Amino acid sequence: VMPCDLSTDKKFVWNYDNIPNEDFEIVLKAAPRFDLNHYYTKYCVDSGKKIIERLYEYEFLYEEKAPKSWWGWKLHNATYDSFRYDNNV
Repeated sequence: VMPCDLSTDKKFVWNYDNIPNEDFEIVLKAAPRFDLNHYYTKYCVDSGKKIIERLYEYEFLYEEKAPKSWWGWKLHNATYDSFRYDNNV
């Protein structure tokens, strides 16, 4: 699974808030486009801020551990090799 972003508008990162017009400039980029702090809103006060939460979520959804290519490593400024995956999940 490899999510992508199309919009470069920092105002459109959550829910249906600030949806761009249909003529917005499309710039395909692998997600996440912005750093983690930019995605925090009043809707997710503490949810999803820790890499361990995201790893549990990944394993629950896909019934496997996150691979080295998982986008979450970049988002949380970590790598598969530097994170002691077997000791934390």
